[in-house]
Amino acid sequence: MPSTDLELRHVVVAFRHGDRSPILPKLGKAIDMDAAERDFWGARLATPEQIAVLDATAKRAGLRKNEPAPTLAPLIGGAWPNGFLTARGVEQMISKGRDLRVRYGSFLQTPSVDDVYVRSTNVVRTIQSGQSVLHGMFPEFVKAVGETPDVEIHLHPTCPLSLGHHMDYHHLSTILKARRHESPVQDIDALEAQVHALVGLDEGEDVQWSFLREILVCRVAHDFPFPPGMSLDVVQQSILHNAWEWHARLSDKAFLAKAFGRGVHEAFGYLSAATQGASEHKLTILSAHDDTLCGLIYAFQLHRPGARFLTPEYGSVLTFELYQSASSGAWFLKANFDGADVYFQGHDDTLCPFAHVQALVQTFPSQ
Repeated sequence: MPSTDLELRHVVVAFRHGDRSPILPKLGKAIDMDAAERDFWGARLATPEQIAVLDATAKRAGLRKNEPAPTLAPLIGGAWPNGFLTARGVEQMISKGRDLRVRYGSFLQTPSVDDVYVRSTNVVRTIQSGQSVLHGMFPEFVKAVGETPDVEIHLHPTCPLSLGHHMDYHHLSTILKARRHESPVQDIDALEAQVHALVGLDEGEDVQWSFLREILVCRVAHDFPFPPGMSLDVVQQSILHNAWEWHARLSDKAFLAKAFGRGVHEAFGYLSAATQGASEHKLTILSAHDDTLCGLIYAFQLHRPGARFLTPEYGSVLTFELYQSASSGAWFLKANFDGADVYFQGHDDTLCPFAHVQALVQTFPSQ
């Protein structure tokens, strides 16, 4: 179909939050955040000056316009400085916003606040990441520090855009342990024994690969030392194995339907509303987590030829572009992950008929 026949009608932009501090302060005996490490991470979090600018960009709200915001959701790992956006993360997401403005400038033309609807999970790091992207993408919306902004970031008290609680990271590795030899890590038993010893786990205690991965990724990004004796190769193999764990869990359609049905229906609902002429905005922004992007990737059966897994990093962006054919009126979707096209299963063209994705979504419970 010639591109001249297609009109871009709506865009959904979903992204993982920016660079952050580790969530879990303790794992085994070798990873135990002391006062010096707390100070290390505390010194790297978003600065008061940055936060003041972000708070002049967008304000927290409920799901509807001018609705009071819900109480912030509790964080896994607990309190400051764990699991917070870093100063680097703020700048990273501002840059992502600038890139998105370049990418969709002709579609947005001269945007108004009403052209954009912003959702975030009810967590500080995703709210601030959303503010950062908005700051980079819509500098014309930013108020002076201390003034109340017009743009709202809409929050739901139970975070349906995240499936973290259902993933049960504390027990995920134990649940999948019997299948661990499906991992692309060639000798997973040897890696597990090595990591078990290096981290200082108790006898019989399983490695919690998701928590290990999130801690190590933070340490790599900020040049913080690994546990004594742990090499970069061990770190990389641990990250690869955890990517397989997520793949194994999310490939289970029954689990994914139970864990993320509401999230799938919400994300797709913005696109569906646009096909029905019921959307009052042109751009939907979803500021969320790696499990959000993974959930959407697996629910919509997206893949990239040659890529074993599509693994979101800090600031990863997944977009869904909704097109309509001028000649036939038919609707199509196009997906992109981190700057490269991804494909819907069973379709060789980047453009996928909207009805195909609609049928996928209908297999998920909405509640």
